[in-house]
Amino acid sequence: VLFIIWVRFFVSSLIGVSLSIYLYRHKGLGEIQYGRHIIRTIIMLGYVSFVLLALSQIPIADTMGAFFISPIVATILAVFVLKEAINRIKIISAVMGFSGTLILLQPGVSMNVGVIYALIGGVLSGVFLVMTRKVGLTTPPVMTMTIQSITGMTLLAPVLVFYGRIPNQSELFSLFLAAALYCLCHYLLIAAFRLTEASVLSPFAYFEMVGSIVVGYIYFSDVPSLSTWIGISMIILGGLILIKRWQQ
Repeated sequence: VLFIIWVRFFVSSLIGVSLSIYLYRHKGLGEIQYGRHIIRTIIMLGYVSFVLLALSQIPIADTMGAFFISPIVATILAVFVLKEAINRIKIISAVMGFSGTLILLQPGVSMNVGVIYALIGGVLSGVFLVMTRKVGLTTPPVMTMTIQSITGMTLLAPVLVFYGRIPNQSELFSLFLAAALYCLCHYLLIAAFRLTEASVLSPFAYFEMVGSIVVGYIYFSDVPSLSTWIGISMIILGGLILIKRWQQ
């Protein structure tokens, strides 16, 4: 897994550096606070690590159920760190998204070290989202993605000593495709947080579960149950409420 993550960072670095040279070769980038970018990437690696640790201890439903405190943490931190205004609509949207996710996952209630790992991962993910907004205000999205990828690739370089190997042709294609999708997704994430408040965007993280259900239905013929539809409806409704309020 760590080797796959490193390859993803490596390919993303190549794409990011190429785009940065093309887009900004004749433009000034202004002041880039590299320290914040490095801390942001370390936090990202931290939450990924804790999620992987949690998955080694408890089922995926329990892991994701605990991890998805992330948007709530981000919404709270945005008020104190970014000085964003909080209102009833933002709170309702976050609570509906979290409740819908719990209905989808139906996690167990037992508390063990795996749940603690997932909770720590969720807190770090919330901090990561706020940091994304923080650095995005002063750094173009492509540069943020590039710095993130280079930092991650460098920090995970020791992985090559223990897990590195030359992938075959089929694996190479899959790795490059995953890396390209990673670039696109993170670019959109960074661009979105550059344009909109973190407390507005954070609840939309719950839409990841909706996407998972759709992929499961298309590729694995997993038919959603009644509780799944209820959970999806709550997540979508929470997002629609937030969008409507934001448009007003």
